[in-house]
Amino acid sequence: AMKPIKFRAWVENRKIMGTALAIRFSRDGHYVAHLKDETGFHWETEAILMQFTGLHDRHGKEIYEGDILQLDGGGKEMPCLPVEWNPLSAQWCVRAPWLKDKSNPLVPLEAYVSMNFCELEILGNIYEHPHLLTERQRKEEET
Repeated sequence: AMKPIKFRAWVENRKIMGTALAIRFSRDGHYVAHLKDETGFHWETEAILMQFTGLHDRHGKEIYEGDILQLDGGGKEMPCLPVEWNPLSAQWCVRAPWLKDKSNPLVPLEAYVSMNFCELEILGNIYEHPHLLTERQRKEEET
């Protein structure tokens, strides 16, 4: 079964997250997105699109590009893992700061979800909750 191709969109100047219902591309590579958000329906030229990965967290919530995930560490502090596309391996990955190889800190998300499915959860995303990453990075630098 094919995964559905879906997008959500962040509109920086309005600080609002919406669902992309349609995307129109122009010949020069620009696009406008028809969004549905808490204020209604509208077209946006400045929307940042994030694609659905086809995967879900432990609560059944859809995981999108830009989401910040966390493993349940059984009360232990666990790192926050931002979801991003890896063009080299053509797959969704999480940025894993604890890896020794700093040149390639990306772990395939699909492997992560299947290994730790019951424990993985979405905490937020990089646009609405950037503090989740900066707080965690500060703690890691202190240790």
